[in-house]
Amino acid sequence: MIYEGSLINNDLIATCALINGGYNGFDDREKYHKRAIAAFNIKKCRNLDKKVVANLDYYTKFENSYIYANKIGESFGWGLWNDPKGYKKGKLKSAEEAKKGYQRFLEMSKDKEFPFGYTKDKKGNKVSRKRYGYTANSAKFLAKKRIKEL
Repeated sequence: MIYEGSLINNDLIATCALINGGYNGFDDREKYHKRAIAAFNIKKCRNLDKKVVANLDYYTKFENSYIYANKIGESFGWGLWNDPKGYKKGKLKSAEEAKKGYQRFLEMSKDKEFPFGYTKDKKGNKVSRKRYGYTANSAKFLAKKRIKEL
Protein backbone atom coordinates (compact mmCIF):
# COMPACT_ATOMS: atom_id res chain seq x y z
CA MET A 1 0.00 0.00 0.00
CA ILE A 2 1.27 3.43 -0.86
CA TYR A 3 1.79 5.84 1.96
CA GLU A 4 -1.25 8.06 1.41
CA GLY A 5 0.49 11.26 2.46
CA SER A 6 3.20 10.90 -0.19
CA LEU A 7 1.27 12.62 -2.94
CA ILE A 8 -0.18 15.44 -0.88
CA ASN A 9 3.18 16.03 0.80
CA ASN A 10 4.86 16.19 -2.60
CA ASP A 11 7.02 13.20 -1.70
CA LEU A 12 8.00 12.26 -5.24
CA ILE A 13 10.68 9.93 -3.90
CA ALA A 14 8.14 7.80 -2.03
CA THR A 15 5.60 7.95 -4.83
CA CYS A 16 8.13 6.71 -7.42
CA ALA A 17 9.74 4.09 -5.21
CA LEU A 18 6.51 2.57 -3.95
CA ILE A 19 4.66 2.58 -7.26
CA ASN A 20 7.58 1.75 -9.53
CA GLY A 21 9.64 -0.37 -7.12
CA GLY A 22 12.69 1.82 -7.69
CA TYR A 23 13.78 5.06 -9.28
CA ASN A 24 13.80 4.18 -12.98
CA GLY A 25 12.75 7.29 -14.87
CA PHE A 26 12.77 9.44 -11.73
CA ASP A 27 14.04 12.51 -13.58
CA ASP A 28 11.34 12.12 -16.25
CA ARG A 29 8.67 11.77 -13.58
CA GLU A 30 9.93 14.95 -11.94
CA LYS A 31 9.54 16.80 -15.27
CA TYR A 32 6.01 15.42 -15.76
CA HIS A 33 5.17 16.35 -12.19
CA LYS A 34 6.17 19.97 -12.84
CA ARG A 35 4.29 20.05 -16.15
CA ALA A 36 1.14 18.74 -14.47
CA ILE A 37 1.34 21.43 -11.79
CA ALA A 38 1.51 24.09 -14.51
CA ALA A 39 -1.14 22.51 -16.76
CA PHE A 40 -3.70 22.18 -13.98
CA ASN A 41 -2.80 25.58 -12.51
CA ILE A 42 -2.54 23.91 -9.11
CA LYS A 43 -0.75 26.85 -7.49
CA LYS A 44 -3.96 28.89 -7.77
CA CYS A 45 -6.09 26.25 -6.05
CA ARG A 46 -7.69 27.81 -2.97
CA ASN A 47 -8.38 24.47 -1.32
CA LEU A 48 -4.74 23.47 -0.94
CA ASP A 49 -2.71 24.19 2.15
CA LYS A 50 -0.27 27.08 1.51
CA LYS A 51 2.57 24.91 2.78
CA VAL A 52 1.81 22.33 0.07
CA VAL A 53 1.58 25.01 -2.63
CA ALA A 54 4.89 26.56 -1.54
CA ASN A 55 6.60 23.18 -1.86
CA LEU A 56 5.20 22.22 -5.27
CA ASP A 57 8.28 23.21 -7.26
CA TYR A 58 10.58 21.13 -5.10
CA TYR A 59 9.87 17.54 -4.22
CA THR A 60 10.56 16.46 -0.67
CA LYS A 61 14.24 15.96 0.13
CA PHE A 62 15.42 12.42 0.77
CA GLU A 63 15.99 13.16 4.45
CA ASN A 64 12.37 14.32 4.80
CA SER A 65 10.81 11.57 2.70
CA TYR A 66 8.71 8.64 3.78
CA ILE A 67 11.41 6.38 2.32
CA TYR A 68 14.12 7.79 4.58
CA ALA A 69 11.95 7.31 7.65
CA ASN A 70 10.50 3.89 6.85
CA LYS A 71 11.98 1.88 3.98
CA ILE A 72 15.28 0.01 4.23
CA GLY A 73 15.39 -1.41 0.71
CA GLU A 74 14.30 1.81 -0.98
CA SER A 75 16.94 3.75 0.97
CA PHE A 76 19.53 1.38 -0.46
CA GLY A 77 17.93 1.99 -3.87
CA TRP A 78 18.32 5.75 -3.45
CA GLY A 79 22.04 5.12 -3.02
CA LEU A 80 22.18 2.86 -6.08
CA TRP A 81 20.31 5.15 -8.46
CA ASN A 82 22.30 8.21 -7.39
CA ASP A 83 25.69 6.47 -7.40
CA PRO A 84 27.97 8.03 -10.06
CA LYS A 85 29.61 4.63 -10.58
CA GLY A 86 26.31 2.79 -10.56
CA TYR A 87 24.56 1.25 -13.53
CA LYS A 88 20.99 2.26 -12.66
CA LYS A 89 19.41 4.64 -15.15
CA GLY A 90 16.78 7.33 -14.93
CA LYS A 91 18.20 9.43 -12.08
CA LEU A 92 20.83 12.15 -12.33
CA LYS A 93 23.93 10.91 -10.51
CA SER A 94 24.90 12.60 -7.26
CA ALA A 95 27.65 11.39 -4.94
CA GLU A 96 26.09 13.30 -2.04
CA GLU A 97 22.64 11.74 -2.53
CA ALA A 98 24.14 8.28 -3.07
CA LYS A 99 26.01 8.56 0.19
CA LYS A 100 22.82 9.61 2.01
CA GLY A 101 20.98 6.58 0.67
CA TYR A 102 23.75 4.13 1.52
CA GLN A 103 24.24 5.59 5.01
CA ARG A 104 20.54 5.48 5.79
CA PHE A 105 20.34 1.89 4.58
CA LEU A 106 23.20 0.89 6.89
CA GLU A 107 21.61 2.72 9.85
CA MET A 108 18.25 1.05 9.33
CA SER A 109 19.64 -2.43 8.71
CA LYS A 110 22.16 -2.39 11.56
CA ASP A 111 20.46 -4.84 13.92
CA LYS A 112 18.27 -6.65 11.43
CA GLU A 113 19.08 -10.19 10.40
CA PHE A 114 16.97 -9.90 7.25
CA PRO A 115 16.68 -6.21 6.31
CA PHE A 116 15.10 -7.09 2.95
CA GLY A 117 12.84 -9.70 4.52
CA TYR A 118 13.11 -13.43 3.91
CA THR A 119 11.47 -16.41 2.30
CA LYS A 120 11.69 -20.04 3.36
CA ASP A 121 13.32 -22.74 1.31
CA LYS A 122 11.91 -26.26 0.94
CA LYS A 123 13.47 -27.28 4.25
CA GLY A 124 11.92 -24.34 6.08
CA ASN A 125 15.17 -22.40 6.42
CA LYS A 126 15.00 -18.62 6.18
CA VAL A 127 16.61 -17.24 3.03
CA SER A 128 17.27 -13.53 2.62
CA ARG A 129 15.30 -11.79 -0.11
CA LYS A 130 17.11 -9.69 -2.65
CA ARG A 131 16.54 -6.04 -3.36
CA TYR A 132 17.58 -4.60 -6.72
CA GLY A 133 19.60 -7.77 -7.32
CA TYR A 134 21.50 -7.65 -4.01
CA THR A 135 21.26 -9.84 -0.93
CA ALA A 136 21.38 -7.97 2.38
CA ASN A 137 25.02 -8.94 2.92
CA SER A 138 26.12 -7.88 -0.56
CA ALA A 139 24.14 -4.63 -0.21
CA LYS A 140 25.84 -3.86 3.12
CA PHE A 141 29.25 -4.61 1.62
CA LEU A 142 28.57 -2.36 -1.39
CA ALA A 143 27.15 0.46 0.75
CA LYS A 144 30.18 0.50 3.08
CA LYS A 145 32.58 0.37 0.13
CA ARG A 146 30.86 3.15 -1.80
CA ILE A 147 30.59 5.44 1.25
CA LYS A 148 34.37 5.25 1.64
CA GLU A 149 34.92 5.90 -2.07
CA LEU A 150 32.43 8.74 -2.37
